[in-house]
Amino acid sequence: GGVRKRMQEVMEAGATVQLSLSASALVGAMGSPDPVAVLFFKSFGLHEWKPVGETEAFTAEPNPQFERRFTVDFHFELYQEIRVVVFDRGLGSEERSARNMIGMCEFLLASLVVAPGQTLEKALMNKGYGAANSASGPGRVKLTMSEVCDTNRQILHASLALSSAFYEPGVAFGRVQRASQFAEAQGAIKKLEQRMKSTLGMQQPLFPGTSFLEPVMVFFRHDEATDDWQKVYETSPVYSLKHSEVHVTISRLCGGDLSRPILIVVKTSGGDQKHLGSVQSSVSALQMLNPGTAIDCDPAGSILFHQIEFETCRTFLEFFTSGSVELALTFAIDLTSSNKDPRDPTSLHFLDPSGYPNEYEAVMRTLVNILLNYCSGDHIKALGFGANVPPSYNVSHCFPLSFGGQEGICTGVEGLIRTYRETLAKVFSHELQLYGPTVLSEVIRHCANATAQSYAGPSQRVKYELLVVLTDGVLSDPDSTTRELIQASKLPMSVAIVGVGPENFSKARWLDASGDDGGTGTRLRYGNQFALRDTTQFVQFSKYEGNVSALAADVLRKIPVQIAQFMQMHDL
Repeated sequence: GGVRKRMQEVMEAGATVQLSLSASALVGAMGSPDPVAVLFFKSFGLHEWKPVGETEAFTAEPNPQFERRFTVDFHFELYQEIRVVVFDRGLGSEERSARNMIGMCEFLLASLVVAPGQTLEKALMNKGYGAANSASGPGRVKLTMSEVCDTNRQILHASLALSSAFYEPGVAFGRVQRASQFAEAQGAIKKLEQRMKSTLGMQQPLFPGTSFLEPVMVFFRHDEATDDWQKVYETSPVYSLKHSEVHVTISRLCGGDLSRPILIVVKTSGGDQKHLGSVQSSVSALQMLNPGTAIDCDPAGSILFHQIEFETCRTFLEFFTSGSVELALTFAIDLTSSNKDPRDPTSLHFLDPSGYPNEYEAVMRTLVNILLNYCSGDHIKALGFGANVPPSYNVSHCFPLSFGGQEGICTGVEGLIRTYRETLAKVFSHELQLYGPTVLSEVIRHCANATAQSYAGPSQRVKYELLVVLTDGVLSDPDSTTRELIQASKLPMSVAIVGVGPENFSKARWLDASGDDGGTGTRLRYGNQFALRDTTQFVQFSKYEGNVSALAADVLRKIPVQIAQFMQMHDL
């Protein structure tokens, strides 16, 4: 449990990466240019390019090696792009416009992660210079990424408690300075609860269960650019007599600057979040604390650091940059009759003549565009379930979709979409019949068996299987599916299930052990068998109101945690 929590906090924080630039064969409007480069960043949720920073300028230098470094946050689950624009200051203007632009190029951050040496080189584009790959092109840019490992590796683990002053108006015990006094305060609270239970017949604990007596601790870091406080972490409610566990990367807490001010605010839980107290500190100050030390809050109360330690561990990003892990993708498509005939405009499989994607296509395209960057090639397995298939035309709960070449193997996102559409064409020609019921266990077993065969053990590079299931209905085989997921938790494999269509998927949330969005928050269990780790996530398409990028982010957000858990379990 402790390992799982620690890895989850580290991997969910993403990673801080540093970017460096160089250029070559730059051509200015008047000979050798005076180049300066500007870096822009675009990620999910941003409709426009956000400027990151500007390099130093060179004079009459066609091959600049820029010294300035740029820092951005990498997130596995997001489609993140970098744009580099090189300008020529030799035109006598500080303006950054098309008039003095030498050229521009764009990079995917994920492509940098898996590139040899985390370095990519591209030709600059500028219509005034013709094709980028021609001899008359404006030049080339090389972009190199490195992880800010010192802070991404380090995690703060702390067990925190609050003094009794935060549980007013029940009782006031004053400020607690040391662990022994905290224990006395705990004892006094317990005695008060016992007296109220005997005199008033109160059956529940005095403090838990009343929202304004269940404070949370919220961590903020100072943003120098805006002179504001940025929220970075929030604990669960801290009940009286209880401790709250904190696991957060140093990178997330202070951006790598150990002296950067951080603010710990104690608030009531719930909607209004009444301010109870706060204290300003820094990571460097926290590193000096001894276990059992309490720090005072303003205006009242104190926070007890029952335990505090700093741990260094391997980051998720390292697994990919070192070549230890690569992804393998399998998509499983629900072809049961509840989707309706693909020729029916109300069908979930309807192919709009205008080319507008249905829900299945939208999810496939968005996920593949993100995930394929982490695969060694562009091959994707495509499976179907729930249809009557030739030659016997009996229902099959796991069969390969085919479109030319090897059965069930597609090339890139276009190959996957083409295979999906070709499969639906077989419904039109009566070669395939949508049927049912919705059975998922056989698809999971099929993928688990293939993964077990390809996994040769800790001595080799791990090919981590990600099975993405797209389904429109609640499963008919929950027990069998649970058993298969428990077995799959031993393997380098994760399962992401996306519910499409108008179905009420509330009964399917047992699949998600993350605790998010109605998930159970506990490992999958069948009888006395438990999943070794969390490997499954479930999301419902309709909740995102057509925002497929947001859905993809939630589908993939837990994958780094799950990969890291497997690697750590096997000391890889």
